[in-house]
Parts: sequence; C-alpha cells; structure tokens
Amino acid sequence: MVDSRNRLTDALHDAVIESLENMFFSEVSDVIFHWGSVNVIKPFHGRITVAFPRELIHEIAHDVYRVETPDITKAALDDIIAEVANTIAGRLVNTLLKNDETFELGVPETGVGKLKVGDTVSFINHYEMNNKIYLVMIEGEYLLSFREEEISKDVLRFTI
Repeated sequence: MVDSRNRLTDALHDAVIESLENMFFSEVSDVIFHWGSVNVIKPFHGRITVAFPRELIHEIAHDVYRVETPDITKAALDDIIAEVANTIAGRLVNTLLKNDETFELGVPETGVGKLKVGDTVSFINHYEMNNKIYLVMIEGEYLLSFREEEISKDVLRFTI
C-alpha cells in the first residue's frame, strides 16, 4: 500500500514549487519551523501548537538572551518555544472555561521541521511578528466548538 501522507505531501510540494517558480521566476523553498505543542488533558482533550520560522525564533532568542544567533543553542530555542506554547495554551483554555473550572496541561514538547499534526480536526491561525508569519494550530473538537462559523470536518482533517 502506498503511504498517502507522503504522496500528498510530495505532490503538494512539487505543485507549489513548480507553479510559483514558473510563474514568478523566483526560488521557492520549504519553511523550517521550530514548534512547540501542549496537550490539554482535562477537562477535555486537545492540543495547541505554535510554530515559528527559523529566522523569527532566532530573533526572539537574540532579544531574550542578548547573544548572537550562532551562539544560541537548540536548548535555548526549545525553552522559548515551550514557554510560549504553554503560556498560550494556558491562557486560551482558561479563557474558554467557566470561572470555577480547573484544567490540566501536559508537558510541552518541541521539535524542528514539519508540524506534527494529529488525526483530529484542526484549525491553523496565522500571525505576524517582526514582518514574519508564525502559526498557532488548535486541535480537538471541543476547542474548535468555540468557533462561530461551521467547520467542515472533511476539509480540516489533516494527517500529515
């Protein structure tokens, strides 16, 4: 059986590269993300992931640690991303719950490369900082139930 996830990813990559390079005569490359994810454990299940392009997370680390980019360690980048993911997840879940409800979050996990996307319904929102785009991805039907517009589960189900 052919792995459809690799086939889809490869086909999309080829389509984007060939289309944009041929249309605009400019080189196109993949974005390398540094990402951090936090699982919501209680009172419902979900996942919040933040993903920064390499250049942006290095700028942030430079501002936080006041060291030059070559001196920034992967551990330092992971610490920043984990803290950002944990803070966003905590604030988001706290805002959505009733005042007396408590919640539990998992330990943040971090990585470099493609986003780690589960087999659940997902929503990705894009933000800009220092003229660079970063992403926040929400996974889990309960979290997404707070959206006002209807979500097509067939359109938003990712298995990358």
